[in-house]
Order: sequence, then C-alpha cells, then structure tokens
Amino acid sequence: MPRPPCCKHVRQLPGVRVFKPQGVPLAGMEVIRLQVEELEALRLAHAEQLYQEAAAQRMGTSRATFGRLLDEAHRKVTRALLEGLALRIEGGSYHLAGERCPRCEAHPHPLPPSAPGDPVKIAVPILDETRISPHFGRCGAFLVFDTEDGHIRSREIRPNTHGHHAHAGQGHEHGPHSHAGFLTLLGDCGVVISAGMGPGALSALQGAGKRVLLVRPGQAPEAAVQAFLEGRLTESEQGVCASHSHA
Repeated sequence: MPRPPCCKHVRQLPGVRVFKPQGVPLAGMEVIRLQVEELEALRLAHAEQLYQEAAAQRMGTSRATFGRLLDEAHRKVTRALLEGLALRIEGGSYHLAGERCPRCEAHPHPLPPSAPGDPVKIAVPILDETRISPHFGRCGAFLVFDTEDGHIRSREIRPNTHGHHAHAGQGHEHGPHSHAGFLTLLGDCGVVISAGMGPGALSALQGAGKRVLLVRPGQAPEAAVQAFLEGRLTESEQGVCASHSHA
C-alpha cells in the first residue's frame, strides 16, 4: 500500500483567498488553484528570503520537494498574471506548524539531513560560551552559529528571555503554544543542538521544521557544531532525553 503524502508545515493561513483582475466578474472566469503549501513556499523564499535548505526545514520536507513546490507556485502565479486569470488559494497537504497532526503522527516523516555546504543557522543552548546547557528550556542564552560550505561564518548570543516562563508556578505548560517564545527566538535557525531536551520542546521544534540533535553533556558548543558540519554526529546521539520531562 503506498505511503500517503507527507504534510507540510505552514505558519499561517492566508487572510485573502481569491485574487482576480479588477472589474471582471469571477463567475465564468478560469480559476487557478494555488495550494496553501505552495503559498508558504513563496512566503519563505521571498518574504523571509530563506535559502531553499532552510525553507525546506521550516516546512518539514526535503529540499527537492520544496523546490518543486516553489517552481509550481511560480508557474501558477505567472500564468494568472500574464493571462488575466483568477487565483484561488486552497487545498493541499499541510497543517499549521506547532499544532498536532494525527496524519503525521500515524505516518511520521523525519526531516532530511542538510546537504553539505548549504547555509544554515545552528542554535545551541549554553551555560556559557564554552559549555552546552543540559536543559534546553532553562539555558541562560542560545549561541547561534551562521554556517556555510561546512564552515562557521559568524556567532551571536541570544539571551533566553523565555526560560523562566516555561517553568514558573506549580504546573508546566504543555499546550501547543507553550514553546512559542523559543520558536520565535530561533525562527531563522534550521538546526538545534542540545545536551538535554524534554518531549514537549522536541515536538514543538520539529513541528516548526527544525532538525534537532542531542549530544552528550560536557561538549563545547563550537566542537558540537563542527561535528555536525562534518557529519560526525551519529543517529545514536539524536532523540529526546527521557530524564527531562520538561523543556
């Protein structure tokens, strides 16, 4: 039995669904249907100006699939503009990023690895610039590496202003928006490397199209990133740390 097509992660639904030439009644016009994930491909490539690898990771799909979506979206929009046709945004195989998708849970589709040399930003939760934090959500800051062609081009520190919210009070947040702050802070990062992460944070990050790898505690951030760039982080080091029930 063939495997059903994978859903693509979409950040938001369009506010306007139909576009048509001014003064021409919609009734009787030829309508081109642009799928929701095709519009998302246009948004990531042109509004956010992401490279295809990073955009594909955001959508939880392969670079080849993202390229196909983008090409099809370009073809449809170009034809609508040149021929004066109506454009309707609807349908497709997608779900909103960060929300539960029973279809994807029944047919999981892990993200493909980054292609060698592709530009990607890598986020690492840190205790300081020499140590990876064992707790993703409670780290003091994230060290973000901008990489390309297998090399680190630059680094920046982003203070973690969301960690104390996720663990405040008697209970802990587990809803679909409990990790919204982290997703915003690391929105441009395609990869997250941590020494400890709970299932909620893991699910939220992967739902936003990010590749997550867990490494052994005690590693230096730059060494872990370089190991990733060189393909030396093995599958056995990926996954969720069962000892961390929270972010």
